[in-house]
Amino acid sequence: ERERERDVTTTPAKRQPQPSTKIFKHPGINHESGHEPPLPPPPPTRPAGNPYHVSRKNVELQMIIATLSAGPVGIGDGVGLTNATLVTHVCRTDGLLLQADKAATPLDAMYSMPPSDTQLWQAHTRLVVDSSDANQALLSPVFYTVLGVDLLDGGMALAVPDLYPAAAAATQAVFAVAALSSFVPGNSQCAAGQPAAGCVRVLKPGSAVTLQTGQTPRPGDSHTHDVFYVSPMWPTPCGDVALLGEDGKFVRVSRNRILSVHVAGCHVNFTLTGDPGEAATLTLIANGTIAKVHASIGASGSATTTYILPH
Repeated sequence: ERERERDVTTTPAKRQPQPSTKIFKHPGINHESGHEPPLPPPPPTRPAGNPYHVSRKNVELQMIIATLSAGPVGIGDGVGLTNATLVTHVCRTDGLLLQADKAATPLDAMYSMPPSDTQLWQAHTRLVVDSSDANQALLSPVFYTVLGVDLLDGGMALAVPDLYPAAAAATQAVFAVAALSSFVPGNSQCAAGQPAAGCVRVLKPGSAVTLQTGQTPRPGDSHTHDVFYVSPMWPTPCGDVALLGEDGKFVRVSRNRILSVHVAGCHVNFTLTGDPGEAATLTLIANGTIAKVHASIGASGSATTTYILPH
């Protein structure tokens, strides 16, 4: 205790800081000459083939998985670093997400596969689809969004019984199968007026289509992936028609965009919803040909547009 008292009494008082009379000098400026040093070299360019100009791996795949989760999609970029083009693939202009009805689940075929990075997940959207014709029973209202990851070495076969929920009139149902990779800018095979055979494949009961994602990941990615859209084909007096959904979206058929479809003879009527003033483009197959339908959302937040099949 005495030692402690001695320490206290003999410790000199701390000196109070004195105001500085020196002028602050920036370390990056030569104050003798007044010249600034040369600027640092620019950052390295992004890897070639990186469409979103980001350095994180599998960015598009991560966004697709988040969208198919049917939950929130979180954007974790710094201020001013978000790629708006990528974000528009998942939502409307007012920010409402364009998602399927339920979260994606694995296809049954995955449970019999050996452990690997291969993934095949499916989500679905059920629209209001009706007709004033006698073919009402053949108008399946269910659209399927299938995510494939690392479908290598011959890919995986998809058949009608793999789809869930089962399509209406499944024994007669015919589907058009398109891929996200087919709708990249510059691919003229899916442009309006082109033969549908160059853009989609047909899936019938008793047959299968092979889904593949390519052998080599994009530069900077560690997995290959693609999204496959399975749309029912509806009979009309002017030939079969199929809705391939909205261009530029990961989930091309969502009830947050397409409210209903009405088939009347050779007319196909669509009721859409969205942000007032927003534009939307739908892709169809009309009697074996790719067709586009353009709509502008009105002030009420909805729009109705009609496609007339050629007679």
